[in-house]
Amino acid sequence: MGFWNRLPSDSEADQAEMLESYTRWVRGEKLSGKQQRFLRFFQERDSSQLLKELVDLAYQCYKGEELANTISLLESNSHKLSSEVQTRMKDNLLRSIRKDKKQSTPNVGYIPQAAYSPDQLGSESELAYDDEAHVLTGDSVSSLAILDNEVLSLDSEISVPVSLSDWQLTLEVDVEGEVSKEFNLDIKHMTFGSDKQNTIPLLRNATVSSVHCQLTIEKDQVYLTDLDSESGTQINGTSIHEPTQISVGTIVSVGTQSFEVIEIERETGTSMISFEEIEGQLAGQIFTVQARHIIIGRSEKLAHVHVPDPNRTLSRQHAQFELRSNQIYVTDLDSTNGTYVDEIKIAAPTSVVVGSSLRFGDVCCRVTAIEPI
Repeated sequence: MGFWNRLPSDSEADQAEMLESYTRWVRGEKLSGKQQRFLRFFQERDSSQLLKELVDLAYQCYKGEELANTISLLESNSHKLSSEVQTRMKDNLLRSIRKDKKQSTPNVGYIPQAAYSPDQLGSESELAYDDEAHVLTGDSVSSLAILDNEVLSLDSEISVPVSLSDWQLTLEVDVEGEVSKEFNLDIKHMTFGSDKQNTIPLLRNATVSSVHCQLTIEKDQVYLTDLDSESGTQINGTSIHEPTQISVGTIVSVGTQSFEVIEIERETGTSMISFEEIEGQLAGQIFTVQARHIIIGRSEKLAHVHVPDPNRTLSRQHAQFELRSNQIYVTDLDSTNGTYVDEIKIAAPTSVVVGSSLRFGDVCCRVTAIEPI
C-alpha cells in the first residue's frame, strides 16, 4: 500500500527540517528525497527569505566575507526565530566552523563566494551570477558569528582578498636625444569564476570560487592557472597546480561545468580563444575570450609599444606585460639583449610596481603609475 508524501507545515519542527535542508544545500551536501521536498517548499515560501539571508550570511561569515553585515543582520533578527530554529541554526554553523577549522586556511588572494548547490534544485534567480565581489580590508580579521546573543570567535587569520580589477600601467620611456615618452597600457584580467566580473562568469555553486582560474599568454602560448580555488581546476581530467598549457581540444573542468577549447586564433599581440561548454546547465554555449598581451619592441607591426632604438638593442618583440592574480608582470620574450627589472636580468615572469625601473636592451623605462580602470 502506497503512502502520500506529507507536505511540510508551519510547525517549528518542520521549519527546523526545512532550515536543515537549506543549510545542507548551501554547503553542497547530498540531500535525501525528503530533504529535497523540504528544500523546494522552503524556497517557494516568501516567509523563508529572512532565514535564507541568515544562513547565506552566516556561511559567508565563517568563510570571512561581509563580516560587518553578517553580524549586524544576525544581531537584529535572531530574536524573530523560534528557539528550535535558533538551536538548529547555531548547531549547523558550529559544525561547519569546526569542520573548516580542521583544515589549513590557504593563503590565497581571493575568498570564495557563498556556496550554492550544483543540483539545480533552486529557482533561476538563485542560480544567477553574483552581483559583486566581496572584499575585506585590513591585515587580518577575526571571524565572528552571533546567534541567540552568543558570540563565537575564530582566531585564525584570513588572507585579505584583492578586488577583481583591470589596471592601467603608465610607462615612462627614455629616448636618446629626445624628451621622455609616456605610454598608458591597459592590462586586463582573463578569469573564470562565479563573480560576474570574470571574463567567463560561471553559475554559482558549492564548487566554484568567486575567481577560480586565470588565462595567461606567454610567447603566443595559452596557459591556464588555478587561483588556489577550493575545488581545483582540471585539464583533461587532471588537477593542475601550476600554469598549464591548453590548446584546441583541451577539456577544462571547473566545478560542475566543463569546457572544450574549440579554437585559438592568433594575431599580432592578440589571441582569440573559444570555449564550448560541454557539461553543465549552459551546455552548447560558446564563450570567446580576447586575450591581448601588451608587447614592447622595436617593430611597428608586431609591438603595441613601439620604441625607437637607434642602437638596435631592442628586439622586434622584446617583452610583454600581463595581469596575473591582480598583479602586473613583465616577461622577456627571448630577446637578444635581455630584460631587466631594477637592474636584475629576469628569466621568468616578474612583478612590477610603481617605481620599478625597467630596461629592455639599452632602453630604460620607469613605472610611474598603476591604477584600476
